[in-house]
Amino acid sequence: MKGIFLDACRNWLALLFLPLTLLVTSASWAEEKIDPNEIGEWIVDGFAISMRMECSVSTYDFWPKKYCRKPYVEIGPKTNRDPNQLFSVTPYFKLVAGSIELGDKWMFDGNDDPQRRIPLSELTLGSAKSEGLFNLLMAKPGIQIKFMTRAGQGQPTKSRTIVLSGFDFYAEKTVREVDYLYSMEESEARKNKIIALAAFGGFLVVAFLLARFLIRRARNKIKVVKQNLETKRVSRAAEDEAIREVVRNSVQNADNQSLEVLKDQIKKALDAGDTKAAEELLKIMNRLER
Repeated sequence: MKGIFLDACRNWLALLFLPLTLLVTSASWAEEKIDPNEIGEWIVDGFAISMRMECSVSTYDFWPKKYCRKPYVEIGPKTNRDPNQLFSVTPYFKLVAGSIELGDKWMFDGNDDPQRRIPLSELTLGSAKSEGLFNLLMAKPGIQIKFMTRAGQGQPTKSRTIVLSGFDFYAEKTVREVDYLYSMEESEARKNKIIALAAFGGFLVVAFLLARFLIRRARNKIKVVKQNLETKRVSRAAEDEAIREVVRNSVQNADNQSLEVLKDQIKKALDAGDTKAAEELLKIMNRLER
């Protein structure tokens, strides 16, 4: 009796937990692991999920420095165009991971009224970017993502539960590679800046030495010119003094005959129109008369 009772309990418990077991099993079956392609994109129903890390080096600053944005996840259409079709329709998408929702949420809210007004903030133009989704995927590797697509209003919705396989590993590797690449670019930019500064410093030194040489040369020339002018001035003063001495002696030894000669020279100078010579001769004659 005791064995029969235990068997009955086991059967009853099995029946009780059967729905839960089926639910867990179906959930595990619904989960799809998506592997990245060769360029680090997880392709889901015509959309590419990828991680990005944008960096730059400020080469125009005095001292080059590396700047990096925080890594983020980008979701955008990657529909292969059919060569037989002139136009291809880009479907709408919605991504849900934890408390994060991205994409065209208005297309999946159940309202297919063609006259409805859609806020601009709810429109996804091109691709969606999210730093929060990146942080969530790094904090919880293997987290399930609900990804829905729809061709448009009135069209059926396709929903998938996916896991981005190896996202954390790929993201860590990419961050290291990008950081290393731009660190090398930063070092190269700084080295080029040092070379440029050294060349500019050398140019300044050469310019300074050349300017000093030219200034010294100009000063020496000015000094020589001043000396020549001083020599000429002294020589001219000596000549003038000698002339004055000769005139002085002539005046002291002058007689009436000399005065007559001077008068005759004054007359000739006036006749020739040389008033300046006449004035000078007149001055000499006045001195002789005194």
